[in-house]
Amino acid sequence: MKKVFILLVISFLTYPVFSQNQWVEQTNGIDKSYLRYSPIDASDGHNVVIGGWYKKIFTTTNSGSNWTMIEYGDTANSPIEKTIDVSIIDKYHIWLGTDNGKIINTSDGGTTWQLQFYDTTITNFINYIKMFDLQNGVAMGNGKSNAGPAIILKTANGGKNWNSVNTQAFGGYSGDMWRRIDFVNPNIGYFFESGVNPQKLYKTVDGGVHWDTTNFSQVSSYLTILKFYNENIGFAYTFGKILYTLDGGNSWDNLTINDDQWGMDIAYIKKGNSFTVALATIASNIYFSSDTGKTWTSDTTFRNSAIYSISFPNDQNGWVLTGAGGVINKIYYNGNGLITAIDNKNILPNNYSISQNYPNPFNPSTIIQYSLPFESYVSIVVYNILGEEVTKLVDGNMPAGLHKIRFDGSGLSSGIYFYSIRTTSSENNKNFLKVQKMVLLK
Repeated sequence: MKKVFILLVISFLTYPVFSQNQWVEQTNGIDKSYLRYSPIDASDGHNVVIGGWYKKIFTTTNSGSNWTMIEYGDTANSPIEKTIDVSIIDKYHIWLGTDNGKIINTSDGGTTWQLQFYDTTITNFINYIKMFDLQNGVAMGNGKSNAGPAIILKTANGGKNWNSVNTQAFGGYSGDMWRRIDFVNPNIGYFFESGVNPQKLYKTVDGGVHWDTTNFSQVSSYLTILKFYNENIGFAYTFGKILYTLDGGNSWDNLTINDDQWGMDIAYIKKGNSFTVALATIASNIYFSSDTGKTWTSDTTFRNSAIYSISFPNDQNGWVLTGAGGVINKIYYNGNGLITAIDNKNILPNNYSISQNYPNPFNPSTIIQYSLPFESYVSIVVYNILGEEVTKLVDGNMPAGLHKIRFDGSGLSSGIYFYSIRTTSSENNKNFLKVQKMVLLK
């Protein structure tokens, strides 16, 4: 254990990161009295939005040289309305989720606003909102009470309609669940459910309609932050422990650090086919890793303040919100860029494999994940206990990488089933064959 700790300290001191000690405070146009635990989102290096209290937000179109305070809605109705999460596509299109269950949108940079969703029979607290483009987005809210189950909302028409889609009820409470849910695209998302024993990490591959538990048993208490880079690579944090997965949550590695405080935000700094992950804790630290979590370094610029939110829209620009007691008192900007990053090619699978389906036993559906080091012809077939073919899940050429497929046993009887994978590739002239057992239990 001592040797591991020494190596970890060395990597923290020597690993290159986002340019340190070049953060500058931005104050022009900012009224800090409206900022509490504020979310921040940037669509690029110029256009940024910060959520606030009392129906106020702050926007910039010039990287923060000037900020504009914008008031949305009628302050006479719910005057203390808080913005819990924000999503910006460009300088014109911004979406807000509020603490009283509203989704609000502007298409002209904040001159006019539209109330897109407000239905207290479904939810009274929007915890999370993310727009992937001008049409497709996902939001999450509580049920009818603050301790109620989570509700997944989706839109495919820019928010003209937000529809509740999930068929399962998740527990939790309002205020911080946006830190424990993340969708990487309109179909694939993850959600960590607290308040249950054991703790559960759920995954959806059909836009939130169905959720399956993953093989997650890394924490016994509370996961404070969760965010995925893509459908396979994700990072999470609990007190003093950084967790990461490279296979869509099926398996996790972890690294213990000398920081047992609350995790506040995770951001991915992209550069071409490369990325660096940034993880912020309330204990004034931002940790960076450019090798998918193997080694980390910390930026000590913010030692005297708590960090609440971070945003890195690219490898040249970054924002950090700091303060104390939940009050945001400083907005920092760094426009000097990222020093190093890794190439995603380094994380392609080294071998052919197929994982045990999860969940298992299952009812009625389960996920099967497999990896290909080369582009290959793939055949995945499900058989019953008599050896009779039930269905063919995959039959064709697939690119190198990690893949997953859902098997739905709704029309089948309970029992033992088998699934086999067979691959061939012209790149390595090797065949791969493996059979796994799964149990359908109704």
